[in-house]
Amino acid sequence: MVNKDVVLGEQLDAFALAARILYLQGTDSLMNDEMNAIRQSDAYLSDPDFEDFFIEKVGSLYKNTNENGVAFLCNHTLGELEKAPKTDLVDNLLELCRKPNKSLFEKELTSAGKGKTIERQLWLLKGRYFLAHFQLEAAAEAFRNVPESEQGKKYTPFVDKIKDCVTCVQSDTILVNCAEFTQRMLAFEYQVKAGQGDVARAYYLLGLGFYNMTFFGNSSGLADAYRSGESWKYLNSGRPAFPLSGFPLGNAELTDVSLASEYFEKARQLSPDREFQARCAFWISKCEQNLFFTNTQSRYNIGSKNIQNVPPQYRRYFKLLKDYYSDTQFYKQASTECKYFKFYTAK
Repeated sequence: MVNKDVVLGEQLDAFALAARILYLQGTDSLMNDEMNAIRQSDAYLSDPDFEDFFIEKVGSLYKNTNENGVAFLCNHTLGELEKAPKTDLVDNLLELCRKPNKSLFEKELTSAGKGKTIERQLWLLKGRYFLAHFQLEAAAEAFRNVPESEQGKKYTPFVDKIKDCVTCVQSDTILVNCAEFTQRMLAFEYQVKAGQGDVARAYYLLGLGFYNMTFFGNSSGLADAYRSGESWKYLNSGRPAFPLSGFPLGNAELTDVSLASEYFEKARQLSPDREFQARCAFWISKCEQNLFFTNTQSRYNIGSKNIQNVPPQYRRYFKLLKDYYSDTQFYKQASTECKYFKFYTAK
């Protein structure tokens, strides 16, 4: 038979704990002991609902003091922030990581295990955010806070292939991590501004880098935390972040190829080599096609097995290739390897 006094005592402890959580007034050092005592109480440890209630309450307290990054992490995961980054939230969390006297809760919130915090993950996140907004110098500053050993995966953003292949392993080109990529792109930018060396080639490599780090290229991980094939369905939605199962904030993917197109055109105009010009024009034609896919007026359907009837304003460089470069070896190669190219230049 259940001891009613024991049950009543547990209920009273639960009510008392709920009141203690409800009346938490701040997140400063004066509240640390109270927060720790709450989380170590028998009532808290015996009922998982108290953890949710506690985190919700503490999150609201951080929000009241404009510590929105900390409030965010109370209710979301770092993975969610990586997929839909906001620099103000990242900056607030970086401040918390460097806070000298964190509460036990704050230490747990920012722990990456093995005595480390999430600070370096946040710097990588911030650097990728700046890359996705084409802010190379700001990205370089962020990546300087991450040791070489923790820079993560390497990519091949300067690969030059006629047919896009986002999953193919390219072993025949330069492998770079986020920081190395940013430094190379800054060097190319300096070269074109200073007018040193083969400027046309430098513009072309800038175009390759900015194209391949997008959703359409083979190195999207440089600028985005996660590339989802499901995003094809939403390219023309105009949304800042695309729906992604399990992530309520969505997945922000870089789809803007306009800067890449601009650099390819500068490379084409500067080079005296018609084969190289044709190659540049082809890359711009790919950019034009992707600009059509991402236009909110587009009716592109990923499920269609037919090649899209892209409007003429998005086929200007396919036409240029046909009219001015059909005698080049590159034109013949592209006609063989790319069905889109063959279709649009035949029109």
